[in-house]
Amino acid sequence: MNATKVMTVLILILGVPVLIWGLMISPYAFAWDPLLKQRNDEGIFIARVLFSSLLVLFACGLFLARKGGGYWVKAVYIGALVVAVFKLLEMVSL
Repeated sequence: MNATKVMTVLILILGVPVLIWGLMISPYAFAWDPLLKQRNDEGIFIARVLFSSLLVLFACGLFLARKGGGYWVKAVYIGALVVAVFKLLEMVSL
């Protein structure tokens, strides 16, 4: 197996669960109660750092997949990049 293919699969195996975990970070503390709803500044900071690093990780993975990956690998990377970009834009706008 080619080293490029191993790296693309390794990035997917490590990056996608972290992305799913990061989607669960709420920008609001006590989001379920409208009276107690307030900004979660620590969660927003963690999400900004997490999604920035995931953006770089998935961009590198897409670059590697461009050279030796299949179509499904490229599609997963593009989807993960789109989700990471939009979530990062949401966290930066808060």
